[in-house]
Amino acid sequence: MNRIKKIDLVKILFRTFYIQGSWNFERMMGLGLCFCLIPVARRLCRTKEETIAFLNRHLDFFNAQPYMASFALGAIAKLEEQAILQQWDTSQINLFKERICGPLGALGDALFWRFLKPLTATIGVILCILFGWTGIIYFFIIYNVPHLYIRIIGIYAGYKKGFDIIRNLSIRGTQKYFKIFDAILNCAIGIIAVVINCYISNEGHGFRSLLVFLIITLISIVLTIRKKLSIEMIIVIVLSISITLGLMI
Repeated sequence: MNRIKKIDLVKILFRTFYIQGSWNFERMMGLGLCFCLIPVARRLCRTKEETIAFLNRHLDFFNAQPYMASFALGAIAKLEEQAILQQWDTSQINLFKERICGPLGALGDALFWRFLKPLTATIGVILCILFGWTGIIYFFIIYNVPHLYIRIIGIYAGYKKGFDIIRNLSIRGTQKYFKIFDAILNCAIGIIAVVINCYISNEGHGFRSLLVFLIITLISIVLTIRKKLSIEMIIVIVLSISITLGLMI
């Protein structure tokens, strides 16, 4: 029997950039998923009938955050290979696809749409203010490096772990990281507000305000992570200190 090779995983990776090219309301990314898995069919299927059965099996409903879909693609490639080696019932693969849609969608939306895109856009605005139009280039670099990393690592991690990849993608196991992400995002939004104020006013007190803001924010993040105080109490403390120092300087 043929085994999946690294070149097949590379082909899947490049095809992931087109996974939404045939998005529709009936099967969402189902046709795109099937398109990405064609290299697997070419490697594993020995007859035309096997190829047809393989493609029909992966034309049903599938939906996930497009960057995170690579985890599912790598795992499905592994499961298809194991199904042939160990004579599995392919219905287990369909069940896996149904169960992984939720975690991939939830984690991907939170990581990219709620955190990474607003954060990098904020950084891009700051860089445009400081360095002009070149800030746009920096924004594209800062955003696309993590996104490309997730695509690449997803293919190989999914293929390595198969069914077990769901454990790594559980919402319960990753929830703590998103609290940190939210704190970082809020910090970045606060920084851009102070930077804009400094840029408009062009006075020295604006930069002192930025320094005070950064110090207070750092303390808040540490307290949040260590759970020493509630979020509400931290907000009250930060506002009180900020107002007091603002009146002093």
